[in-house]
Amino acid sequence: MNICVRADGSTGTIDNIDLLNYQGAIGAYYRTALASGLREEFGWQPIRKERNFEIAGIGDNLVSMFSKRRMQIEEIAEARGYDTATSREAAQYANLASRGTKDDLAPLEDLERDWHRQIVDEGLDYAAIWDQAEEGARLFHSSRPSILPHETPEQRQDRILLEAIETLLATSTVVEERHLLQTGFEALQCEVDAASATRAIERLSSSGLLVELGRHKDRPVYTTQSMIDLETGMIAAAVASKGEREFVPLERVEAALAKRPTMSAEQMDAVRHALNTDGVAVVEGHAGSGKSFSSGAIAEAAREAGLEVHTIAPSWKATEVVRSDTDTTEEMARAVAKFLHEARSGDRHIGRNSVIILDEGGMVGLREMAEIARIAEEAGAKLVIAGDTRQLKPVAAGAPMELLRQHLGSSEITEIRRQREGWMRQASTDLATGKIEAAVDLYDKAGKVHWIAGRDATFAALARDWVEDVRQRPDESRIVLARRNADVNRLNELLRAEYAALGKLGDEAVTIKAVARGNGGAAVDLELRVGDRVIFGEGVNVRGHRINNADLATVVAVSGGRDPVLTVRLDKGAEVSARATEFAGWRPEGEAPVPRIQYALATSIHASQGATVDRTFVAESGGMGRESLYVAMTRHRQDARLYVETARIEDTLSSRKGVSVAASRTGASIPDAGDVDRLAATQNDIKRYAVATWSSPETKRNVTDFAKLDLKAPAAARVMLEHLRAGRHAILDRSTSGGPQIRLERQSQIPVSDRAAPAVPPAARVPMIRQAPPTAGRSAPEAPKSVPPRLQAAFERGRELARSGVVPPRQSLRISDDEKAKFLKTDLAEFAQAHGYRIDSSYSHRGQIGRDPVKIDGRSQLGWRLVAPNGDKLVIAPGSNHDMFFNWSRKDQQGWSGNILTFTNSELGLKKPGENLHYLRDKLGTGPKTSSAQPAFRERVEQESTPAIVDPTRIRRTWSKMEPGHNSRYLVEERGLRPELLAQFRATIRTEPESWTKSSNRGGVAFAHVDEEGRICGYERKGWGIQSEGKRSFSQFSANGSKTLALHGDTRAPAHVVIAENSIDGMSYVQHAGIKGNVLVVSTCGNPSAQALDLLARKASEFKSAKFEIARDADKGGEAWTGAIKAAIHLGAPDAKVAVRAPEDRYKDWNNQIRGLSRTDEVSRNKARLAEVPSAPPSSSDDKRAKPQQTERHVPKL
Repeated sequence: MNICVRADGSTGTIDNIDLLNYQGAIGAYYRTALASGLREEFGWQPIRKERNFEIAGIGDNLVSMFSKRRMQIEEIAEARGYDTATSREAAQYANLASRGTKDDLAPLEDLERDWHRQIVDEGLDYAAIWDQAEEGARLFHSSRPSILPHETPEQRQDRILLEAIETLLATSTVVEERHLLQTGFEALQCEVDAASATRAIERLSSSGLLVELGRHKDRPVYTTQSMIDLETGMIAAAVASKGEREFVPLERVEAALAKRPTMSAEQMDAVRHALNTDGVAVVEGHAGSGKSFSSGAIAEAAREAGLEVHTIAPSWKATEVVRSDTDTTEEMARAVAKFLHEARSGDRHIGRNSVIILDEGGMVGLREMAEIARIAEEAGAKLVIAGDTRQLKPVAAGAPMELLRQHLGSSEITEIRRQREGWMRQASTDLATGKIEAAVDLYDKAGKVHWIAGRDATFAALARDWVEDVRQRPDESRIVLARRNADVNRLNELLRAEYAALGKLGDEAVTIKAVARGNGGAAVDLELRVGDRVIFGEGVNVRGHRINNADLATVVAVSGGRDPVLTVRLDKGAEVSARATEFAGWRPEGEAPVPRIQYALATSIHASQGATVDRTFVAESGGMGRESLYVAMTRHRQDARLYVETARIEDTLSSRKGVSVAASRTGASIPDAGDVDRLAATQNDIKRYAVATWSSPETKRNVTDFAKLDLKAPAAARVMLEHLRAGRHAILDRSTSGGPQIRLERQSQIPVSDRAAPAVPPAARVPMIRQAPPTAGRSAPEAPKSVPPRLQAAFERGRELARSGVVPPRQSLRISDDEKAKFLKTDLAEFAQAHGYRIDSSYSHRGQIGRDPVKIDGRSQLGWRLVAPNGDKLVIAPGSNHDMFFNWSRKDQQGWSGNILTFTNSELGLKKPGENLHYLRDKLGTGPKTSSAQPAFRERVEQESTPAIVDPTRIRRTWSKMEPGHNSRYLVEERGLRPELLAQFRATIRTEPESWTKSSNRGGVAFAHVDEEGRICGYERKGWGIQSEGKRSFSQFSANGSKTLALHGDTRAPAHVVIAENSIDGMSYVQHAGIKGNVLVVSTCGNPSAQALDLLARKASEFKSAKFEIARDADKGGEAWTGAIKAAIHLGAPDAKVAVRAPEDRYKDWNNQIRGLSRTDEVSRNKARLAEVPSAPPSSSDDKRAKPQQTERHVPKL
C-alpha cells in the first residue's frame, strides 16, 4: 500500500509517477531476470511469447491448470463484455471481483497438496514435469544454435536488439525512453540476464545509432539520423519547388471551374491552390466537404492542359473512389505501394508533363510520402496532396501531410455537404474541430446514441436495428463499423444470421478454409451461400481478372466438392468464377493455398475512410479516439447511430474509486471490500468518461515537433536538399536558445585528421541513453569515450583510412550543375563520331568535308552534317558565342532537338532518368576520383565492362515473360539452395521457361540487375547448359543489358548486407551462415562495372548501420575483387563495419561449400559428365540449328 506517516505525524504517499510511466519497462526487466534465473538455476529454456515467455517442453494443459486466476478474470471480463488486453483499468475491476477475502486464503501447505493432486490427475508428477522441461531445453538448443557462425554472443544481442528497435521505428519516427527500454528488455528476456540486457541497451545508446531529439513530459525522446534526414529531405524537396513554374494555365483552371456551377467558393479556391505554380500543393477538407468533387476539377483542368494525371491513394479501396471522382482510367490509378513499385522498376514514367493527385494523404506514412515527393521533384512533376489531417493517422511512421501543411500552407474546405440534416452537418463540423462533447450531445439528444452494458447485448441491439433498416429501406446503402478486427468478425457473424433470417441468402452452402483479419493469420471454416457479401484481404490474379486488396464482392453461385467453385461479382463490375484455392495469392512452398476472404457486412473504421453511404451503424466497444469517432460518424448522408458498450466504462470508473483507508502511526487498517456493486458508476459518469476518451487525439509525432526546422525560403531548401543528396546529414544544433534546431552539417574545410573528437555530454536523468553531442558538425569517425572495445577498432580503421587518403571523408555521387555544364560544352560532333555516326561527305564548305552553315538564334554557325548508323541524317552545330553549347537536329525535323543530354536519350537509347548523365560522366571522365588507390583498377574495369548502352524496353519485356524463379529446379536440385531461403528473394529471381526454343535457356534462372532508380536494366543468367554437349551449366549476362548490381531482399533498411561475385554465392553464404531477418544480397556478376561501384557506394551511404559481409571466392581473383568492393563501401560509408568471409580452402566458392563439392570432387564430376556425352551427329549445312553454336561469355577475373 503506497501510504506512509511522516516524522511530523502527517501522512503522504510516494510520488510514483515515474514508476507508473515505466511500469512496462520494469515488468520487462523483471521477466528478463526471472527467465535468466530459470535458465541458470534449473537449465530450463524460456521461449518468448509476445511480450512474455513460456518454458520449452511444458504443455498447454499445465499452463492452463496453473492459470486459473487469470481464467477467472477473463471470464468476468467476457461476461461484462470487454477485453482485458485493451481495457486495462476495467481489468482491475475484474481482478478485484475475482479476489476472495483474506480469510479465504489457504495455507501454503494446503495449496501445495492441491497442486500435487491436480498434477496427479493429469497423469504426471513433479519428476515428469522436470523431465519435460529438460527435454524441451535440449530440443531447443539442438534445433536452433545460440549464435550464428562468426557471431559473438554480444553481436547476437546487438543484432536482436537492433531488429526490435527497427520494428518499433517502423510505426513511429520518435521513440520515448520508456518504450525503448521496454522493447529492449522484451527482445532479450530469453537470451541473457538482466545485467547483460542492460549493457546491450547501453551499447546501443553509445553507438550513435539513436539521437536524443528532445523531451516529452520531461523524459527523453529518441530518433535516428536517417529519420531526421528523411523528414528534412521531404520538407526541403517540397519547399524547394515553391514557385517552380506554371503547370496549368489559369484560363484552363477557370474553364474547368465554369463547368461546375455548384462548387462553393472554398472548393474553387482549393482547385486554384492545387494547380498553382508550386511543385507541391496541399488541399485539406473536412469529412463530407467535397474534396473528391474538387479533385475531379483538378484532374480535368490538368488533362485539358495536355498533362497526364496519375491518381493514387493509400489503399485500393480509396484508389477506386478517387479514380471514379476524377474520371481516371484504371491504368492511371494505383494504390501508393503499387505506384511506387512501378516508378522504381521503370514501368511507370513520371515526367514534367505529369500531375500526381494523392488522395487521403493523411494516411500515408513518412517513408512513402518522402519517396512520392522525391519522384515528383526529380521529374519536375506536379504533386497535389488532398486529405484531412484530423482523420485517421498513418499506420506507418510519421504524419507527413501535417508537416507539409505546416511548411507549405494549404487551402481548406470546411463547409459540410454530405449530411442532409443541418444539425448533422453541425455535428460533423464539431467533430472536425475537436468539439467532441457538443457533437455527441447532438446525436444523443436525437436518440442516436445507445448506451448498453455488455458487448454481446450491444452488438445484438445493433444487429436488430440494422436488419430492420434493411427491411424498411432495401434500396439504400449502409455500413456497420467497429474499431477492432475481432469486433468486426463478431458483428459479421450476427449480421449474417439476421441476413439469412431475412431470406437474403441461398439454401445451398459450401464451406472453405479462409483467413480473416483479427484471427492471427489462422485459417478458419467459412460458410458461403449465394448472396453473401465478402471482402478480399490480398491482391490476386484469378483467371484473367485482377482482384485487389479490400475489393468487395457478392457471391452469386457456389458448387461443392473438395475445392468448391465460387462465382463472385465484384462491386467494380467483373464476375469471377474459380475454385476456392485459386483466390489465394502467392504462398511459400509447403503452405496451403488458403484465400484471405471474410464476410463484409461489417468492416473496420480504418478501412472505411473515404467511403460514403446512406446510413451508418457504429459499434464502440473500447479504444476509440478522436480521429476514429470523427471518421466513423461522418460516413453517412441520412443517418448515423452509435452503440456504446458501457460495462468496461463502469468497471474502469469503479476501479478508480478504490476503498477507504484508515491510517495512523502504528499502521493502516483496510476494511473489507464487500460488495463491489457499491462502486458502480452513474450514467452521467459513464458519458463524461466516454466523451473524455473520444476527445483524446491518436497522436503521431514527427521529428520537427521537437526540433525547429527553418526552411521557408526555396533557396535555403534547395541548399539543404543538395546537401542531403551529397551524402551529408541534417544535424541537431542544441546551442540555440530556442531549443534544438535542425541545420546543415559542415565538414568540408577542416582536414579529417585535425578535427577534435566530440565531447560527451553529462548523462541524462535515466542514464540508459546519452544525449547527442552539441557539436557544430559531424567529423570523421571519432569514437565516443565510452564506445566498447569491439567498436573502437571500427572507428580507428575508419580514421586511418581517411587520413591515408584511401577513403575520402565524403564525396558526392550526384552530378553537379558544373559537371552538367561540361557535358553541354563537349564537342558533340566528335562524341557522335565516337558512337558510330559518320561524316556526310555529300556536304562541304570551303573544302571542309561534312561542314555546312546553319542558323542558330538568327546567327550563322558552321555545323556538321552526319549520318546515323541507321541511315538517318543529322546536323550538329555549336550554339551562340554566349553559351557555347552544342545542338543537334534530325534533317526532317523543324527546329533543334536539343543538346548532348537529349542526344544520349534519343539517339543512344539512354532513357532512364540519370542514366545518360552517369554514362556521360564515365565516357568523358568528369566525375570525382574515388581514391588515389583506385584509378588503375577502375580503368581496367571500364575496359572489361559491357557498354552501358542498353535497350531497357527489350530487357523488361523479356523479364516479364519469365516465370517466378524461387522454386527453380536448377537452384534447388543443382545448386542446393533451400526453397524457404529463395522465397525471401523471389521478387528478383525468374526462371527461363523450359518451353523456350534455345536449349541453353531451358530451365535457367535470371537475377535482376537494377539502375540507380531501382529499375531493371539487365540480368545475370545461370542454368543447366546444353546437355548434349556435356555443358551442364552456363553463366552469362543478358544481351543488350547494363551490368550494375543485383539487389535481392530488403532494399529499404537491411540489418545485413552480403556482397558476392554472383547471386548464387551470396545466397549460399546467407544459407551457410544462417542469417535471418532483414538481409540484402548484392551481386556484381563477376568484375564490377564502374556504374556498379558507384551504385554500391551509394547503397553503403544509405545503409550505414548495416553489417556488411563480403562473401568472396577462394582464389586470387577474389582478393582483387574484394579490395574493390571494400573501397566502394568505405567511399559511401567511411565507418562501415565490413567483414570478409571466404570459404574453406578446399572449396572454390560458397555454393560449392554448402553442397560439399570440393575442388577435387568438382574436377572428377566434370570429367564423368563429359564422358557421358554421346558423339555429336554431323552438322548439316541446310539446317543451322542441327548443332547449336552456343558460346559462353567470358567474365574475366582480376
